[in-house]
Amino acid sequence: MPISHDNWKTAWARGSKFEDIIWIGNDVLAWCSGLHIVFYQIEHKKKSILWCWSHDIGEGVRSLSSHTKYPIFAFAEKASQPKIMVYTYPSLIKISECANGFTNHCLATGFTSTDYIISMGSYPHFRLSVWNWRTGEKIAAVHTHIRDEIGQIMRINLIGPVLVAQVGKSCGEAYVWDLIITKEATILKEYEIKLPRDEPIRGLDWSSTSTEPLLALVDKEGHIYLSNYDGSDVYRIMVGHRCNICIEKDLPIIKWFQDGLVLRTPYCQISFYKKFARLNIWRKLWYVKTEKKPYILITNPYRDRRFFYYTYEGELMQVDIFEENDKPVVSKCFDNGGVYRFVDFVYPWCHHLFAICDANKEYVILECYEGTLISNIIPDVDDEILCQTSHPEFPLIVLATNRGELHCVSIVKPTNPKIIARLRIQRTPLDFVKFSLSGRSLIAAETKAGNCYYINMQRVNMYDVQTLIRVGHPISDVLIFEGYKKLRILVLYTIVRNVGHSLFLYEIVENQTLVVAPIVELLLPGVYRNLYHVPGNPMFLIGTPYMTRQLRVQKIQDFKNITFEDGLMTGHLMKLASLFVDRWWIMTMAIDGIVHVRDKTVRREMACIKTHHREELGTKKAMSNKQGDLIIALGYNGSLIATKFSPAKKRRSCKDYVPRRRNVRAKWSTSCTRR
Repeated sequence: MPISHDNWKTAWARGSKFEDIIWIGNDVLAWCSGLHIVFYQIEHKKKSILWCWSHDIGEGVRSLSSHTKYPIFAFAEKASQPKIMVYTYPSLIKISECANGFTNHCLATGFTSTDYIISMGSYPHFRLSVWNWRTGEKIAAVHTHIRDEIGQIMRINLIGPVLVAQVGKSCGEAYVWDLIITKEATILKEYEIKLPRDEPIRGLDWSSTSTEPLLALVDKEGHIYLSNYDGSDVYRIMVGHRCNICIEKDLPIIKWFQDGLVLRTPYCQISFYKKFARLNIWRKLWYVKTEKKPYILITNPYRDRRFFYYTYEGELMQVDIFEENDKPVVSKCFDNGGVYRFVDFVYPWCHHLFAICDANKEYVILECYEGTLISNIIPDVDDEILCQTSHPEFPLIVLATNRGELHCVSIVKPTNPKIIARLRIQRTPLDFVKFSLSGRSLIAAETKAGNCYYINMQRVNMYDVQTLIRVGHPISDVLIFEGYKKLRILVLYTIVRNVGHSLFLYEIVENQTLVVAPIVELLLPGVYRNLYHVPGNPMFLIGTPYMTRQLRVQKIQDFKNITFEDGLMTGHLMKLASLFVDRWWIMTMAIDGIVHVRDKTVRREMACIKTHHREELGTKKAMSNKQGDLIIALGYNGSLIATKFSPAKKRRSCKDYVPRRRNVRAKWSTSCTRR
């Protein structure tokens, strides 16, 4: 089935780590992750999303930038030999495409104050290119001296001559390029910027108010320097101070604001410095010590009463300045979530999601249709969660930890989730947990040693660890079959790389506490990492054989042998697709970022959409609600993407945008005049 997004739209996006957050105009913030650009209207507190999944709109998003005067933005595709796409906002009309400018990836883009956009390419030449954003025409290109594959920071001045400053994120080298464009020729001249004692530069920014080009620089210790555009006059204005509380250091960030400088120090402090002209000295006017860890500063050269910062924990914070000498007021705009590690529906209604966020090790409850945060739990233990599963009948989540514990979280009231049970199973980690189809039985296991624990989840003797199955061999999956006073367990033995081709049958009878010997070995017609029951028929098993692009169905014949029943292609572009199966749907996902949804018949495909980008290793897990009109996908980059089925025709908006190319060059050529 070809990828079809006609009847699907992105409902919301949460989590992940962003490259940067930019202004579009004076009231809209925008950021990108994977295949999506999120626009946030500050005054109305509303979000809208542009889904960049195709060659027409743009294949993935990176290096987002915007013009300071006109409501336009640009981004580079997240692919080899990418194009730079230039769009208007909020109409989302494509103005131009800047193509054939990169050998590999694009590291950064930025608009000048006039008609040009600057881009920075990656390996092997790290080429700086100049484009006309109205037409997409390439004006000039030059190979740069910084060979930093980690990334580069690029800043363009807004007043006076066109100056482009670049600094390598890891090497700390910095250059300024003086760009002169005439009708006859384009001249690019470079100047190297060096700090005293050749200290590596970690951040820079151009002043938007100085009559002469003025560049602020910061080193790894938070010392602040000023420089003219050619680096001939570099001097230190402030000395960084060490924090006695913080242990870990981060890279400092420097931004101009209110004729002064805002510094995010290496120790999570945000300080504001301003020059006193009479004394010709710089002083710190105020500072904010944050509990969370900021890693992005967002200032607007045309708004001097507020700025924003974004934290690793996923919070966008607004800093308001009412009087020049007053301490700022910090308020939270919204919680976007940090890097998510696990996610599951809360059954049986599928109205909420249970997710675990790595940044502050909290358990969060999300409303699944809007993505709003309902509640959270910060556990009082420092255990690392290795896996989780959701009860198929009741609002209950079971977590397994690195200390051999199981945590049972009740979500009867989503606004007030509670940890209702903690079971200490063993001292070594538990990294596998799975419910039976009815939810009356639970298996928790250590896959490396092969120790499997059967836990009763029925109302009588609930949470009672009843039986240990000592396999004594590495395993990768377990299948549970419930019978009258008997429990059959099929264990998938692994050979190498967590894959195997043999299922060993173990039986647990009533009141049996230890099982050691298997009853029979069942050979699989293939090599698998995981196996699932086909919805509606537990004797049929479905899986994706290792190193293939196939989806196979096999049948258990009276627990004596396993026969091949059916096979088809997964539809993914890459091998090693992952599988998730519930009572209604069969989901496959892979490194290509594509999600396929099939029903109980296995062969009927209900949806095929792209949720994450292959460069970020694609989709880790995907699942659909009972109705099949909402798909939740967790990416390896830690982002949660909700995609909603929307067949009805609506007015075009940012969320359900279908690109339409218009002849807008003439319009922008006549209506956009320099201010």
